[in-house]
Amino acid sequence: MVKVILVDDHTLFREGLRRLLEAEGDIEVVGEAEEGLKALGMVRVYRPDVAIVDIAMPGLNGIEITKLLKESSPETKVIILSVYDRLDYVKEAREAGASAYLDKDVSSQVLLDVLRRVLKGEEYFPQLGDLKGKERKRQLTPREKEVVKLIALGKTSREIAQILGLSVKTVNTHRNNIMRKLEIKNTAGLVRYALFSGLVTPFDLGEEELNM
Repeated sequence: MVKVILVDDHTLFREGLRRLLEAEGDIEVVGEAEEGLKALGMVRVYRPDVAIVDIAMPGLNGIEITKLLKESSPETKVIILSVYDRLDYVKEAREAGASAYLDKDVSSQVLLDVLRRVLKGEEYFPQLGDLKGKERKRQLTPREKEVVKLIALGKTSREIAQILGLSVKTVNTHRNNIMRKLEIKNTAGLVRYALFSGLVTPFDLGEEELNM
């Protein structure tokens, strides 16, 4: 039998989840907890195969519970359930040791499928595929990095065009593409990006650029 504990502060939700899981025949819900400390106690007693944990809990939140749970029982797989579709939460959950992050609106079949997958040692973080795609879209080309560096150094579009052998129109197109990719709205933001990404150092900049 697959041993599962449920960690959620909503009794009705836990009851529904218990019925769903135990209808499978080979899954037993060995414990239910409405808050983190109780859940950690259950983990030490039952050593469950899977813990299904809500991210929003009174006291310890789901990510904190996951981290402590994995320290206490590394072999227990954790599935995070959440109504928050935020990529920073997904990343934090994975870093804490969770094996999956699911929206509470998923179908029962998806939940059961993911549970079976994590038992095999797989992970399920489809949201991070979106994140990787966004990060790839944000990457600047070598030419765009040159333009950012020159903007940060206080060069005008005309000066950048002369330095790089481009037309002013092309430089302005690069500038617009860069700001769109990085979701930056002004020159000050480009200067900060150039500093943080190492394209320039504070020693390269004049007082005017540093004070932007």
